[in-house]
Amino acid sequence: MFLLDSQALLRMLGIASHNAFIDTIGVILLFKIWLLLFLLGYVILRRTQRILSRWKNDERALHYLRQIFVCSQSPRDEDVQIQWNDKLFFRRLLLSQLSLMEGVEAARLIFLYKKIGYWNEDLKALRSRLWWIRLAAIIRLEAIRASELEGVFLRMVEDPNDLVAIVATRAISALNYQGAIDPVLDALSRRAPARRDIFAEILTNFGNARVAELLAYLEQTYDPYLASLCIEVLGNLEATEAIDTILSFTASSDDAVVEAAIVALGKMSDPMVLDKIRLLLDHESERIRAASIRALHLLSDPQLSWAHQKLKADSTLSVRRALFDLRLAS
Repeated sequence: MFLLDSQALLRMLGIASHNAFIDTIGVILLFKIWLLLFLLGYVILRRTQRILSRWKNDERALHYLRQIFVCSQSPRDEDVQIQWNDKLFFRRLLLSQLSLMEGVEAARLIFLYKKIGYWNEDLKALRSRLWWIRLAAIIRLEAIRASELEGVFLRMVEDPNDLVAIVATRAISALNYQGAIDPVLDALSRRAPARRDIFAEILTNFGNARVAELLAYLEQTYDPYLASLCIEVLGNLEATEAIDTILSFTASSDDAVVEAAIVALGKMSDPMVLDKIRLLLDHESERIRAASIRALHLLSDPQLSWAHQKLKADSTLSVRRALFDLRLAS
């Protein structure tokens, strides 16, 4: 095979006659065979390298994890031995362990993070003109969850890049931040459309302790998107003190806001909202009618059979699907 030429290949294929066209076909076939052999060899080589690299990385990780564990348990300032080309590898391991630690152990690993110089490197990277460098740095600092980073995160909330600002906002919400959340909510008003799921997580992180501030923000906002997002979070928190405010939003001219309010009220388990939700069964929007019947099911409305009968003749897709799903669930 290694000495095979196009003429020998043609003979192996049983082609005895020769002309320019057949000879060209033979050369092309021979080239493809050599190319396939080369690619096969390359794949085998890369696969072998990957297996050896994984084995070597497992050994390295175990070696460094032992050192990290000793540092997390020892009250003394322990030295760590890191090879010059393993600094980034060690940082990834250290951050992964930091996310699992709390209290004194986490404090010791944060001290180690600073001692090695990672802390100052990240703070310096936050001043980079390149957004992806700032993003990588803010993600690393978020994993540390140190309260002394509150000022840093508040400053990065104003970053011109949306991704950097969103991560900074999420980071400060996870710190049990006790200061005013107006800067965070202002950032939310400018950037929420970028990632609704992340901002829902951010507002949920603030928890029930900040419901009063969230309610004040909700009452002041003119953006239906933000209003629906805040209402969604209040419903997830089951913040019963927000019921009156959420009830007022069922009269909104924006269907998405009304739907969010109905879904939130359905999670409150308060019978005082039943009359209002029943009225919404006559709403002109099929989405709102469907959300209303779902909410009445969640609230175990004693007039549920009446509600089903009322919507029985409704032929819209959203309502029919809601009724079908509820029949399956019951």
